[in-house]
Amino acid sequence: WIVLDDGTRGDRILRGRGIPWERIHFLPNGLNMEWMDEKIDRAPARDKFGLPPDGPVVLFLAGLVDSKGPPDVVRAAGCMETPARLVFAGDGTLRRACEQAARDLGLAERTHFLGTVPHDDVPTLMAAADVFVSTSTLTNRALPTCEAMICGVPVVVYDTGDTTTVVRDEETGLVVKNGDVDALAMAMDRLLGDGQ
Repeated sequence: WIVLDDGTRGDRILRGRGIPWERIHFLPNGLNMEWMDEKIDRAPARDKFGLPPDGPVVLFLAGLVDSKGPPDVVRAAGCMETPARLVFAGDGTLRRACEQAARDLGLAERTHFLGTVPHDDVPTLMAAADVFVSTSTLTNRALPTCEAMICGVPVVVYDTGDTTTVVRDEETGLVVKNGDVDALAMAMDRLLGDGQ
């Protein structure tokens, strides 16, 4: 049995079905470690995505679908003390709902929906951001979170799946209880404050 090691604990499911440990093989997610050494200037990076050169930016990079929890990010932005720009890179069935939520909360002027971004542009997108947020209900150990970390972007994540094997609270990022929008907002505010 081959399991993609993305933090969703597929090994537990297989062991629960009686598959012996020695028959389970993991294929870890691959990361481009060269991104760690890339130096990308913030102003051109922001310009590339139509963002102003100044002011804090919170980035969400995932599908706009139920399992990724993008509405929580919009709600958290509405609770933040810092008037940050919110950037959604990704697309999906919840895009319209997120756009409407941003309008309802008075955030439309500072919320940007980029749609799907080519993978080669991810380091540039990370250079434009001050904080990366991931709110998946399955795991937040997936590629975008790890890519944010290797690009040096502070991360805030929900504690789901095997997230904490990569994002250790107060050490490699901030981890908040799954679904706690107020805690998510406070964590984003805190990281934005730490960066000033």
